[in-house]
Amino acid sequence: MDKRNLILILALVVIGGVLFFQFGAGNKLDFSSIQNMANQALESGKDVVQKAANETSTSSSNPDKNLNEKLNAYVGLINTVSENVDSSYGRYLMWTNRETGPTGKERNIYGLYKLNAFETYLDRASKAKTLQPGNELDQYIDEYLSTYKELAPLVEEAYLYYDQKDYLDDQMAKGKELHPKLMAAFNKFFAVSDKLGENYETVDLAQHKKELEQYKAAGNELAYATTNALLTSQDMYIYLRETLHKNNDNPAKINVDTFKQKMDTYEAALNSIKSYKGNKTALNREYGVTGDSLYSSYLDDSDDLFKATKAFYRAVRDKTFPESYGNDDYTEGTFGNFLYTYNQMIDAYNFMSNF
Repeated sequence: MDKRNLILILALVVIGGVLFFQFGAGNKLDFSSIQNMANQALESGKDVVQKAANETSTSSSNPDKNLNEKLNAYVGLINTVSENVDSSYGRYLMWTNRETGPTGKERNIYGLYKLNAFETYLDRASKAKTLQPGNELDQYIDEYLSTYKELAPLVEEAYLYYDQKDYLDDQMAKGKELHPKLMAAFNKFFAVSDKLGENYETVDLAQHKKELEQYKAAGNELAYATTNALLTSQDMYIYLRETLHKNNDNPAKINVDTFKQKMDTYEAALNSIKSYKGNKTALNREYGVTGDSLYSSYLDDSDDLFKATKAFYRAVRDKTFPESYGNDDYTEGTFGNFLYTYNQMIDAYNFMSNF
């Protein structure tokens, strides 16, 4: 199987023009009730944002708001649309050869996953591109949308073909015909999707650093601590990812001292967050009535990341690497396990932004 390394990305959300962050993970809480609260908060937030927009004479008078709106729209493409496409692609290559395509003689023929209806995400990104000021991400949006719209009908056609098992009637003739078209469309889409994701990370990181200073200046200590922890974990992840990428995924090439320094920095940031444990006054003030529960769940994800980090660090330090099957392998002591827990933490960070 041709594996791709898809990473959840930090997302910024503005509700009522105020950036306060809350944490949680849906698999540890009553997700349906919390999601209802989130939807209500978002609807309320939309009214506030719309009112503020109506009172603004020009779109460029609030550049931070516009940038956040752009980032929110673009991360929806990366974390939702691209992820769905990646899953469909992976499903297809579970059973057929990327180079030669299907033969009809495969032991198992799974087809590929159907793509969801993403009109809302696509329209939102298209509108966000027009907001001023522009940034370096805008140049990828039109190409992203066009390559997706080229890919989607091909995936739909292939999905129906395999779902209805029409290959039993034509000896896989249409499957063979569709394969090169699918591969070309997937590759074209992934090329622009990857460029958008890589550049998004740079812009998003700069914005988070700016917010970190704003929290510090405003005296929002808990918001500062939680954002700082996310940034230190992201810095560690980027170092590990780039080092592995440059060295053919060989973990033995990771510098032990640099890894330990980044791990210790993350641990210090994590301990700063832990100092608020049990401080319901501070939690409720900054995160509302569900603050304590969301905070506890976020800590669980953060601790899981630290545990995975230490296991991977020990493997790098001692050169005792467990057998790894790529980034989809979650065996303790592998980069895949680190990546999985990192994504869980990012997911928790993104989830809190619905409030």
